[in-house]
Amino acid sequence: MQHPSFGPLFWSCHRKGGWSLSCNPQLFCKETNMASFQKIVDVETIRETQRARGLATILAIGTATPYNCIYQADYPDYYFRVTKSEHMINLKEKFKRICKNLLLLIMQL
Repeated sequence: MQHPSFGPLFWSCHRKGGWSLSCNPQLFCKETNMASFQKIVDVETIRETQRARGLATILAIGTATPYNCIYQADYPDYYFRVTKSEHMINLKEKFKRICKNLLLLIMQL
């Protein structure tokens, strides 16, 4: 991505954990007599721009399901088994209908 006056844009990390898209006018400048951008060769400035100052956070996105998570469709069976209330068949069926309707309602949102 190019900034109209300063050249390429960089993702920079802030000390509070936020990220922002910014440009460094010291790295790239536009000369008035040339249409192209001229790169200033300053290795220390380039390294400073590309590195984060302070703590960095890593965002990991995965599909693993923890062992203690239970699918909503299986929850009524789990709940009645854990509470040792499996003999309450009518209540268990009603609870299954509630969970099913709630799942359908959530999917419509």
